[in-house]
Amino acid sequence: MCLWFPGRSTRQDRQYIVKTFYSVFPDTTVWKGCYGRGLYIIGTLKEANINQSKTKLAFTNVRLTKDLSEYDKSCVTSSQLLELLFLQTDEQIEDFTRAALIITDNHPYTEFPLWRYLLNRRAGARVESPGR
Repeated sequence: MCLWFPGRSTRQDRQYIVKTFYSVFPDTTVWKGCYGRGLYIIGTLKEANINQSKTKLAFTNVRLTKDLSEYDKSCVTSSQLLELLFLQTDEQIEDFTRAALIITDNHPYTEFPLWRYLLNRRAGARVESPGR
């Protein structure tokens, strides 16, 4: 499963979303979007075991590199891709989401983020970019 969400979200929203996603998908990684455009959360029910050698092998696939470079030249090597890895280990994710709550239908903590962003912006609140 892959979920993207915009970078103009609060740290708290990012923590809630990651914790909720991680509660469903035990093997979760969080990636920064190219040029700081949001975050991608990728989760599986089985261990994906992302590592440098597997990533290098994937980038020997010409179809993959052609697809990746069609619209964006900033991520066309395995090292460029791995630089976007923000959270990978259980410890990193648990540390990042320690104080976060899990989003449910009864507790939609991240509901209407655009409105909260606009209201906070008018009030002078600081909205962080991803990765901070």
